[in-house]
Order: sequence, then structure tokens, then C-alpha cells
Amino acid sequence: MSSRAWRWAPLCLALLAPVAWAEPAEFTQAAATAEVASETVHVQKDHDVALTVRGAERVQVSAPETAQAGITEPDQIGINGLSPGTTTLLVWRKGTRPLRMTVEVTR
Repeated sequence: MSSRAWRWAPLCLALLAPVAWAEPAEFTQAAATAEVASETVHVQKDHDVALTVRGAERVQVSAPETAQAGITEPDQIGINGLSPGTTTLLVWRKGTRPLRMTVEVTR
């Protein structure tokens, strides 16, 4: 991702966060049937990481006080670490079941 795009990532995350939140029952149901990612995503507090997930349409974290996530570009997810802890990230994808990842925010 270009440095120019990174400057806009926090704004995009802030604007997209309310759209990305699903109802708790929907999150629980999607998490139960989701494909589980094999690796944990690590991000430092007050830092961002970018992930590539093909077909990503929507994202949600289980603990929004720990991390925020949003789709920043097609197939690109930005994750911002807010406070130390662990949260679950669900990624709804086109034509397949959701993807479930563990996100660990460190100091």
C-alpha cells in the first residue's frame, strides 16, 4: 500500500467502523460457522497492520475497545491496535463462509 493510502487509513477505519458492526447474535452465529485462520495477527497498540483477504466484503471485531478493523482497499483490511488484549476478527467474504482470526494487541 502506498504511503499516501496509509495516511487515509485511520479516517477510513473511523468512517467504516459503524457500518462493519453486526448484531451480537449475527457475530456469534457467523463465528461458529467461520473458517479459522491458522495464525494470530499481531499488532502493537497505536499501530496499524494491513492484511490481504480475497473477496473481503465486511469485517467486525468482537472487542472494539481492543482493536478496530475496516476494509481500506479491495481485498485489503486495516487493523488498528487500540489497547492491549485479544479480540476475534470476522471477515465476511464473497461466495464463501466468513474467516475468523485472532488479533493480539501488544504494548
